Amino acid sequence: RHQYKVLTEENLILKERVKNYDELLGLVGTNTLASRLPTRVISRPNFSPYDTLLVSTLGDKNLFKTETLIFSAGGVVLGEIDQVYVSAARVVLFSTPGKKLSVEVGEEHVQATAEGQGSGNFKIILPRGVDIKVGDKVIAPLISTDLLGVVGLVDSKPENPFQTIYFKSPLNLYELVWVFINR
Repeated sequence: RHQYKVLTEENLILKERVKNYDELLGLVGTNTLASRLPTRVISRPNFSPYDTLLVSTLGDKNLFKTETLIFSAGGVVLGEIDQVYVSAARVVLFSTPGKKLSVEVGEEHVQATAEGQGSGNFKIILPRGVDIKVGDKVIAPLISTDLLGVVGLVDSKPENPFQTIYFKSPLNLYELVWVFINR
């Protein structure tokens, strides 16, 4: 009887996993999943140390390597693995305060340095004459050509020769359930 109960519980867990993978296939399509492995977020920034995630190693920590990129279901690049444990890996988000990244902004691919501000937020400082608009996309081409964020505010004052561009990840990091790693 005990073994029957255990098998029934395991069957329910497997059915839930299949359902979750089917949902993920609907979100990202099969081409993305073919090159990226889905993994469950165990702890998000509101429960893990600031601007980190803990993700499951799916019982095989050899699949997870330091500096491996982590993506959202929609293909937004989020961060990279910095430590691998037996059953989990720690991901440091690119938006970590003080972290700097080389980025390109907008249709003209304006090169700049973005600085993490925490919680998926970044800032860039550019000369005031550079044409950046709210809604422009930001990528970090040395890391990935996938989306890093979207410009939300351009703070430009006539008395200041520089403008500050604020951009953020297009998703709520506090609600992440699944992320993807490159295989």
